[in-house]
Amino acid sequence: MEVPALLSNWLVHGPLVVLVDGGHPRHQGLPAAAHAHVLKVDLADATDRVRLDDPTHLIVEYQDEEVTRIARLAWAAVFFVAGRAEPDKVGRLLLHDRLPACFEPDRAANVNRLLNQMGLGVGRPGAPEWNLRVTPQTLSNDGDRDDWCPDRREAVETLLARDGGKAIVLVDRTSRGLQVPELPQLSGQAEFMVGRAMPGFQVDTEGESLAWSQPGPGARLEFRLPWHAVGAVQDPESGRGWWWPAELPVPFRKPLEDMEELWPVLRRLDGIPLAPPAPMPRENVSVLSLLAPMPTDRATAVQRLARMGVAVVLADAHHPDLRLGDTLPGRARVLMVPLNLPGSPSELQIDDDGFWTRMPDHDGRPVRVYVPWTAVFLAAPADGSRTGVWPDAYPEAVRTALHALRSVQRSDGGALPVELDVFDREPTGDGLGLSLERAPDGSFAIVVSQPVGHLPPPPGAPPGVSGRALLELAFRLPAPDLQ
Repeated sequence: MEVPALLSNWLVHGPLVVLVDGGHPRHQGLPAAAHAHVLKVDLADATDRVRLDDPTHLIVEYQDEEVTRIARLAWAAVFFVAGRAEPDKVGRLLLHDRLPACFEPDRAANVNRLLNQMGLGVGRPGAPEWNLRVTPQTLSNDGDRDDWCPDRREAVETLLARDGGKAIVLVDRTSRGLQVPELPQLSGQAEFMVGRAMPGFQVDTEGESLAWSQPGPGARLEFRLPWHAVGAVQDPESGRGWWWPAELPVPFRKPLEDMEELWPVLRRLDGIPLAPPAPMPRENVSVLSLLAPMPTDRATAVQRLARMGVAVVLADAHHPDLRLGDTLPGRARVLMVPLNLPGSPSELQIDDDGFWTRMPDHDGRPVRVYVPWTAVFLAAPADGSRTGVWPDAYPEAVRTALHALRSVQRSDGGALPVELDVFDREPTGDGLGLSLERAPDGSFAIVVSQPVGHLPPPPGAPPGVSGRALLELAFRLPAPDLQ
């Protein structure tokens, strides 16, 4: 399928990320002062900021400083697309013949490193690298297998006995008999670090499983990985180790299965030596995101943000049509509504007058709220990269604070940063804290912090003491033009 048709089909099911070779000579309309090896485009829809029907270029509207511009990106430069191929199926397309030269000397490995750093790869950001490269010549050389290690227990013991005394284990999480603590930071994790010399670790390699315990929050964490689930092990210092093709997790195994001539031989082999780690790029690879301008219509802005990922809406809590649950005390001035918060169902429903959603109360329980559009004064992705602001809906406290900061700017010429607390959280820790900041360049930011649940008490804390999990974010505001 051609890339334009693929984008069109995948956009029906959700947002897309497109990576483009920034050095292609046929690009048009990029920022004059900017150069990047890779251009990143996030797409939520194909209605008002992107055109897919041009035969030679992907046409994208983006925000350059305060100006909206149009970029024409050559289709021939698109080398990666990630999105949803089907409603319940994530799709990734990597075009190896288009990988930019900036990733030399090993384009494939260095692209995978970048994808993992961006959260678009098969590994987590900062996850171990697994160099599973083999050639038909390597596999046909039956007489030279001295460095292979078919037995998984022997492989792990060999690494634990080395100077570093550590091993990274890659497992298939769908294998039977796997016992891993149910913790958010371990959800879906395929790699685990284990070592007898690691503080607090107790490791047992006897029996049918690799078992160990390690310190955890409030209690020890117990792990048991059956040997049959282990797909690879490596030394974290050198990247060396061994792997077992048939037991690799699906994201690692699928590219190998696609090599139809190689896989039938590969699947019958055990303990293949890991290849040395590929060399890093010869230069630092820079990435430029062509960020979409925020729609001026609040409903369109929130709908787009909801498709793109975690986002935040700020609303005036004094608005007469705002509806809050009974367990949301303390948020009397400004309401911060998170969208797509991990682990919290949003159930977003948008109509002409506002939107319904679910958000965590102060104890982390989801409650239903209704926010009218006329109460919304800010909407942005959680990273603050783009901010939609509607000054006509500023709460009175925000408007007064901006007046005060503008007066300071006039009196000192904008030479010093200024911070002004609009209001603090209540003494109990409930409610939302909000402050305004003015940087030396005259730009403004709004900083909000809000509790989204309780934390277990720290070790040794007196009875009755508990912590609060805070969501703290900062968003840029336009320079105030208030009369």
